[in-house]
Amino acid sequence: IGAQEIFKFLPHEFIQMDDLPKIAESGDMTKVYGCIVDAPDHLKRTDGGPFSFEHFGAHPELYKSNFAEKVAPYASVIVNGIFWNTTDPRLLTMQQADKVLTPRPGRPTEPGVAWLPHRLIAISDVSADPEGSLEFIKICTTADKPFFIYRSGAKDITDDMSTPDGVLVCSIENMPAQMAWESSRNFSDVLFPHIADMLACDSGTPFDQLQAP
Repeated sequence: IGAQEIFKFLPHEFIQMDDLPKIAESGDMTKVYGCIVDAPDHLKRTDGGPFSFEHFGAHPELYKSNFAEKVAPYASVIVNGIFWNTTDPRLLTMQQADKVLTPRPGRPTEPGVAWLPHRLIAISDVSADPEGSLEFIKICTTADKPFFIYRSGAKDITDDMSTPDGVLVCSIENMPAQMAWESSRNFSDVLFPHIADMLACDSGTPFDQLQAP
């Protein structure tokens, strides 16, 4: 939900999964498109039955994900925030990720022309499950060192941000506990004048009886 709220500050349009191929081919380049993919959208029962959270929770082995075919080939950025169990289908297996990240043939030679080897540019793995729903993300990153580049062909990661044929990955496992520097400073500025009174309070006194400002 937080990622969606931030996304809405951009010039954006939300679309459905079925619209992804058309938008990827001829979308408006002056805005960004968002597609919210929920469990019923990408998880399908192998026996053809209808999706339900209750049935999926009890029988995850009877489901497979079509994320690799229906979403990943058309995405420039993936923000992964799902809860994943080891028995659940993955969004992208190692083999599926390699297919999505296969370099496109040809490379423009004109100076100043940007070239991307594949559509997928970056992944923000909010769930931060190493070898989890995104199998190829094998490590978590940190707030001090938030990014790495994954190169599918080389099956490795690198800190070299200039690597042209990889995908940028951010997977900070304690991200929900992070506080912006400005917020931390403002909070401490407000709290500091009250520290002496707080230290002088009797911790055994009921809160509503404390002699504190």
